[in-house]
Amino acid sequence: MKIKSLLSLITLGVGVGALGLTSVVSSNASKKSTGEVEAADIGESHGWYLRGSKVGWDAGVPLQYDSDGFYSATVELTQADINEGKNQFKLYYSYADSGDSPWKNFEALNIEYVNVDKANQIELQTEGGDNSIIKTPGTYKLYYINNSGKQTFFWLENTEKEKTTEKIYLATDLKLNGGKTGGNYLYAYNNEDTVHPLGVYPGTSIERLSQTSFLSVSNSLNYHDDGGLFEIDPSLFHSVNKFILVRSEDGKDKVTESATMYYAPGWKHYYSSFQTVADEGHTINGMPELYDSATLAFDLTEAINSTAEVNSNASNSYHSVCNLTDKTQLKGLIDKYEALVDGGKTAFDNSTYWTYGSGEGAESTNTDITLAQLMNQINLNYAKTTNSVMCLGGNSSNNATLAVAGISAATIIASASMIILRRHKHKKA
Repeated sequence: MKIKSLLSLITLGVGVGALGLTSVVSSNASKKSTGEVEAADIGESHGWYLRGSKVGWDAGVPLQYDSDGFYSATVELTQADINEGKNQFKLYYSYADSGDSPWKNFEALNIEYVNVDKANQIELQTEGGDNSIIKTPGTYKLYYINNSGKQTFFWLENTEKEKTTEKIYLATDLKLNGGKTGGNYLYAYNNEDTVHPLGVYPGTSIERLSQTSFLSVSNSLNYHDDGGLFEIDPSLFHSVNKFILVRSEDGKDKVTESATMYYAPGWKHYYSSFQTVADEGHTINGMPELYDSATLAFDLTEAINSTAEVNSNASNSYHSVCNLTDKTQLKGLIDKYEALVDGGKTAFDNSTYWTYGSGEGAESTNTDITLAQLMNQINLNYAKTTNSVMCLGGNSSNNATLAVAGISAATIIASASMIILRRHKHKKA
């Protein structure tokens, strides 16, 4: 027996009422953010140099655009370098405005420290020309995202230590004339609107930010009917406390924007332009009660997207939940799902992922599948045995699959057996 489409499942007596194939597709639910850096940009530099006793005071190391989406320079300091005094540094900007010294001490710039204890590992404004001194061995990467001259915001990271940071989640869609559109710029500022770590309004493009480790974009997810999700490292905001999601044409003309969103260090919140604005300050404070739900939605879809693409040469290319087979990963997803409560679980269950729906080969189509259905399939994947039927789908030629809610291997086998028996009886008659 060959199952050609999802509709065939109905004739098998298998419960598919939970499939809910009619759904609202987010404005960017089927779009994929590759996060790939343009090859032509690699090596590009805009005048910033890291100079010092280790890398040469005159030549220095240019901060060049790299495969991580940053303009950066890296230097490795050994204990011998430190003992010999080869650990003094400044920055030099070759196109500084007139009236300003092109030499910049770390303290004179906007620098955030990642895996670096500023109080104990960095000595700022020391004697000998106000050089900054790095006091402990390690591989240090100095980098920035925007190029805005002396207003550039930098990060100094010890790359030998694993980066640990909190994350927040921001819906991708904005309100526009009663409909939705995807935000494509992120802007951040302080209370006085004098500090702009992502550049002046409208900020930095999501395309550029998604090439860095600070921001990731979910693929084919529509969470809480608010669109996809941005997973954001809040250190991207560089000590500011407000941000806005913007839809802008060419970074100039605003089409629409979210209300101001308020962030405080330590907050684990989910943000959306569709949330109610707080009375004080007309800001959106986010929803901590949806944080775990949004986190799991993002993690689940990212896990699926990391698998091999199916039907990649067809118009409906997609990634399949059935490609997730690592038991440790599956168990982790299941545990997080079982820990969801109340509104968070409801929001997760009703969210959708754009994937295989029905048909075969070039005739196959995609549709929105609820995350509740995907988690049912995750459970099947985790509990499968060598005789289990993992996934069903019409695209048998390339193992394309669709998660089917509430279907167990035993139910499928039993249903198939009944049909075979009925066919045999019919032949005898």
